Amino acid sequence: MRKGLFHLTIGASFFLFQLGCFGEKELKPADNPELPDRGYFMGMYPNPGSGQSEEEAFSQAAAFCEFVPIAFEDVPFYELPDMLSGSFGEKYVTELTRGNGMFPVICLPFFDDSIQLMRPPGMEDVSLSTPSWKERYRDAVLDVVRISKPLYLAVGKDVNLWYERYGSGNAGPDDFDEFVELYEEIYDSVKEICPSTIVFPIFTREVPDQGREADLSVLGLFDFRKVDILIFTSHPHVIEGLTLPSDLPDDYYSKAF
Repeated sequence: MRKGLFHLTIGASFFLFQLGCFGEKELKPADNPELPDRGYFMGMYPNPGSGQSEEEAFSQAAAFCEFVPIAFEDVPFYELPDMLSGSFGEKYVTELTRGNGMFPVICLPFFDDSIQLMRPPGMEDVSLSTPSWKERYRDAVLDVVRISKPLYLAVGKDVNLWYERYGSGNAGPDDFDEFVELYEEIYDSVKEICPSTIVFPIFTREVPDQGREADLSVLGLFDFRKVDILIFTSHPHVIEGLTLPSDLPDDYYSKAF
């Protein structure tokens, strides 16, 4: 399986909103990490080196990192719940991640590398605005919460690439506004069953295949009372002139606020 990886640094500040639980026993995240002395969490997906086992790679990563991203470019969202409830989840989430004192950051992308909607079998003609597709995506997210009980849950990855491709406010079937509406519905649903889950979409700071910064105006489309923490994937080296960390402007990330 080809693993699609992303690296995150999670800061100490986030907002939590408890909306109550209706008709289902309230869950609690399985993770309760302590913030390290450096003041932020670090994470990576431990790919084994030459001659190294996965067990050795995860153990080595735990000496430097607090979390492992569970996000795969070639695994559609509708297959992830079954994976997490089976041998994959037992090995990679329970044993290798949590068993080494780290916590998972689980992500459910809704589009593939070509920025096309992930369509479950039998839904070949659906769009982002199709109610049955929205329900399938929402159910997959909630199933992941029930199965793995992650503290950190990403609803969509690099979501502003969809915004850059399909736009907003045009009333089209793949209008980004459809995702914003769906995200907020999912946020509320997650909080109903597990109020302490930290829920967020992942944005990208750059558009790598175009070698430019992403349009951050997309952030204004979200109600940040329903985004518990702001997360970016970032590849600043794709921007001309940004070769070293010292080349980054002081406000390169903070100007998103």
